[in-house]
Amino acid sequence: MKVKIATPAELGLVIRAARRAQGLRLDDAAAFAGVGPVFTGDVEAGKEIVQLGLVVRLLNQPGLEIVIEAPDAAA
Repeated sequence: MKVKIATPAELGLVIRAARRAQGLRLDDAAAFAGVGPVFTGDVEAGKEIVQLGLVVRLLNQPGLEIVIEAPDAAA
């Protein structure tokens, strides 16, 4: 399923939904992704200042990925 993300809060909601769909507690998902539970909670809450590399780890844990649709002129 494709979900358009326009804000950190929307990204957080998708990450939270994916975690809950797997039946994982926040601290367990954080441990599996190699990040802290406070960081995971911040991302799920839509905090705007986070480390992108850690967010990508958190996305990968439940099988989420980032896909960017760039205009042809960017190629």
